Amino acid sequence: MALQKGQTASARHWLDELRRAEGETGVFWRYGACAILVHEARRRRANLDEARRHLHEINRIHKNWPRAAALAGAIAEMEGNYQLAIREYGRALDHSEPQPGVLTQLLEILIQRREFGKADSEVTKYEQKQPLTPDIARLGAEAAMGLRDKQSTKVALRRAESAVTMPIRDYRDALWLSAICQAAGESARAEELLTSALNVAGHAPDVWLAWMEFLARSNQRKRVSQEIDRMEKTLHKNRVPLTRARCYDGLQQLDQAASAYLMAVAGAGDDPTVLSFAADFFRRADLNDDARGFYERLLDPALAAPAKMTVDARRRLAVLLAKSDTAGDRDRALALMDDNRNLRGDTLPDLRVRLYVRGRNESFRRNAIHQFQETLRRQTPSIDERLLLAELLVDDAHLGQARTILSDVNYEDPTNGQCIVRFVNLLIHLKEFAKIEPTSVPTIAAQAALVRAEKESAAKMK
Repeated sequence: MALQKGQTASARHWLDELRRAEGETGVFWRYGACAILVHEARRRRANLDEARRHLHEINRIHKNWPRAAALAGAIAEMEGNYQLAIREYGRALDHSEPQPGVLTQLLEILIQRREFGKADSEVTKYEQKQPLTPDIARLGAEAAMGLRDKQSTKVALRRAESAVTMPIRDYRDALWLSAICQAAGESARAEELLTSALNVAGHAPDVWLAWMEFLARSNQRKRVSQEIDRMEKTLHKNRVPLTRARCYDGLQQLDQAASAYLMAVAGAGDDPTVLSFAADFFRRADLNDDARGFYERLLDPALAAPAKMTVDARRRLAVLLAKSDTAGDRDRALALMDDNRNLRGDTLPDLRVRLYVRGRNESFRRNAIHQFQETLRRQTPSIDERLLLAELLVDDAHLGQARTILSDVNYEDPTNGQCIVRFVNLLIHLKEFAKIEPTSVPTIAAQAALVRAEKESAAKMK
């Protein structure tokens, strides 16, 4: 109990008492010692060898103890061994009464790894025994959504509705539930939730972004201009320029978004947040020169941008440099990854960017692809990382594998302009574009590519 409240000193006091009562061969004091070590390691990096020694002794004396399995899972998770963590958490759940905390940790890993079927199965087993907690209901909704079928979407909506308290007081809950409703085809309910969120949290940019995207998805684009005017009158004036740009971005109105981002940067000076959003927009729009300029400004030491922001900026700038044919750009891309390693140690996101940079060189490409694919077992890649792998696969003529990746990303994030353009261009190359209506593609670049392909195909037929 003391440890749950963060009272480590008190926990150690009771641990000493328990150790005296049990003696050196006791199991419970060893469990307590291990739990304290794991708790402290969550707050800061620590060597967990001592915790593992305690677990070894516990398992020797008390085999298949669920509490020990849960701690073993926590240690494996902290060390990035997610497959072992899944096994240990699963073992803890199989040999005990329902443990909401352990299930929550297991679900977070499974969903992050996109193992939605396993996650949904665990939630289903739990709710057969007792009602879902709000945290488990929320994760269960996300797991069911990941299964991509109509019945699972209904399950997701049921769980999502049980995850939030009615009436909804936190606008973020309303935005989350609205997104589930939209996916389930409950547009009227989604609009009601968003309208309510605007009424209570019109000061929050995220509410307006969600509202604009809803208008676009529900074929209400005629209201956009009026709603942007309303947003500009409602938000604090300092928040308007960036929010306006992000709204146009979400609406896939790229020309307006580009102009709005430039205006936001000009008005904000060297605000790192505005620079970061602008850089990411121009990168996603494949306007690489503009993006490079903004990332360079973010990395200027005089700006003193937050470390998290500069780490991400180095990765994205490295990717842009890797696409260049200018001598020395790829060397600088690798040097940027060295800078990240010196600051944060080796991380999988940096390794994947490094492999992408190396893979741009034809002589190293096959090996880079192999190593990149090997990393997928350790941690699920982000959408950006999957796009990098798909690009290398296309360059190496593995078009089928690239098609699978791009199709999955396009399903998960149908407004991702970079993915849409790459996917459409690949379908054109594979001559699989005939059934795609240009008007159904939400980016101008992809629409233009489809129109060109149709004209070229018609000319060949003549």
